Amino acid sequence: MKRKMKIHLDYLHLNGFIADTIDNFATQGHIIQNHRNEIKIFEYQKNKFVVKSFKKITIANRIIYKFLRKSKARRSYENALRLLDLKIGTPFPVAYVEESSGLFLKNSYFISCFVEHETTDKHLIESSDVPFLEAMGAFLFNLHKKEVFHYDLHTSNILTTKDSKGKIDFCLVDINRLKFKKPTKQRRVKNLNRLSLPFDQYSILISKYAEMAEFDVFSFAHKQLYQRKKYQIFRQIKSLFKDLYKKSGNCNK
Repeated sequence: MKRKMKIHLDYLHLNGFIADTIDNFATQGHIIQNHRNEIKIFEYQKNKFVVKSFKKITIANRIIYKFLRKSKARRSYENALRLLDLKIGTPFPVAYVEESSGLFLKNSYFISCFVEHETTDKHLIESSDVPFLEAMGAFLFNLHKKEVFHYDLHTSNILTTKDSKGKIDFCLVDINRLKFKKPTKQRRVKNLNRLSLPFDQYSILISKYAEMAEFDVFSFAHKQLYQRKKYQIFRQIKSLFKDLYKKSGNCNK
């Protein structure tokens, strides 16, 4: 199997550690997520690194990612560098690794520095404080202002960190599906639809967003909530058809 490794200049000294980590990914490391993809923490010389293995690559995508489109690991690495250039928080990208066999991409991995954090969904379960939601609204406005749209935007992909003075900052993860586009009002609305928040929390967030964007708060909030409801109905129908498809597949076995 052929392996391609792209390592950030600041971390070239970790070449051996990265190779060993990929070789032993299946048996070593501490698992923090194992759903659609598998994410583990590895330690080296008192430093922690997050390694994400992208799984479930379809046969078509194995060819597409090999020749026509960048792999998810490579996109994660390059998007992280671009976010940092834009002064948007994200864990520092250390490397990406692609393994291929013949015409097919077999595996891909993204390695980043570990950041002490809490996810926003956990914070909002424990506390619904208005200043936090307004700060989050301001963060999302800043993303869009800088032409960054996260197409897997939900609260578990927005981390919260604290600086030395205790100030809360926000940090994006799971960034292989970023798009860099002009922030039209329609794009803003559609992107914010992806956030699953209770009505009261969502209202506070989008009101702050509208204020910073200098939109009419009532008009924007009304449109946003209407589009959000449509999006939720779409997701429910999509989920229903998926369940029916799985059940019909089981019945045919």
